[in-house]
Amino acid sequence: MFKKWLNQYVRYFRKNNAFSSDKEGVALLSCNIHGSHYTDCIKLVHANKIKRGQELYLKRDKRNRYDANAIKVFNQKGQRLGYVPKNHNTIVANLMDQYCDIKVIVTKIDKEAWEPITIRLELIGA
Repeated sequence: MFKKWLNQYVRYFRKNNAFSSDKEGVALLSCNIHGSHYTDCIKLVHANKIKRGQELYLKRDKRNRYDANAIKVFNQKGQRLGYVPKNHNTIVANLMDQYCDIKVIVTKIDKEAWEPITIRLELIGA
């Protein structure tokens, strides 16, 4: 059922020109990275190691005892920055479990904010 819904979703966005190229995808979500205070994320932000436009990576955390849909966010060096928020991760987790490609881009950095990094997640080439 989910896969059928996903295919309809992607067809709709392709029909309405939401894909402008093969490397751009359907926007799924824009959110802040949660849990950044429990990682080196804040240090990386203040050291200007995280930049607007930078691509980040996701990894499912199926063994997370607090959230069965947990998704970790990493930079290119493999440093964990935090998590996709629990109240936004269900659809993204299901897509990842079906081996869909998700692109993550840093869209905003606010060094004074509690959660300083805002990201955009896109479904690629579905």
